[in-house]
Amino acid sequence: MRTSRKGFTLIEMTVATGLLGVVMGSALMMTVAGRSAFEEAAQRQQAESTVRRALERVVLEMQWAESDGLSPDCSAGSPTVTFQPLVGVAGGAAVWGDSRRIARVASANDADDGLDNDGDGVIDEGDLVMTIDPGGPDEFSVTLCTQVTEMAPGETLNGIDDDGNGVIDERGFNVEALGNLITLRLSVAQPTSGNTVTMSSITTSITLRN
Repeated sequence: MRTSRKGFTLIEMTVATGLLGVVMGSALMMTVAGRSAFEEAAQRQQAESTVRRALERVVLEMQWAESDGLSPDCSAGSPTVTFQPLVGVAGGAAVWGDSRRIARVASANDADDGLDNDGDGVIDEGDLVMTIDPGGPDEFSVTLCTQVTEMAPGETLNGIDDDGNGVIDERGFNVEALGNLITLRLSVAQPTSGNTVTMSSITTSITLRN
């Protein structure tokens, strides 16, 4: 005689509970992974936006400078540049503003010593700083960008042009002058929430007056 069975056995319930736990765990892992990927993408986009804004500011400051007035000689590339911008014309003569120096300087929290002193995963990052009237009575500085890499991507400090762009030992910020054509390069390393570092590099050029 056959008997009807209602409900589930203890074994069946245990198996079902285990499978449900696996499904829920997988869904949770996928949610966490998706959120992490989204956050890292947003952080990469933020790094690119930071680099772009900083270079736009440099271009804005340098666009009215004279190519002959750049210091030091940037024909071989330089991580620092000093210039005077044209601010107007009076009586047919050019009127020059206070000199400006734009340079990559070591971060206050991470000295250029080959170590990750601030523990953010980036070694020897620096700041891109503009100093107005350097050495003068009205000197003051503005930080245009942080997390600037010590070296450009693909470059090491070895006396060689590793990336083949014509600049030896190119730094994270570099100004290269070929006549009145100025090429500006900036690289930023941004730590992400996924314990990785995202790199953003932008190159732009401007033509200065002779």
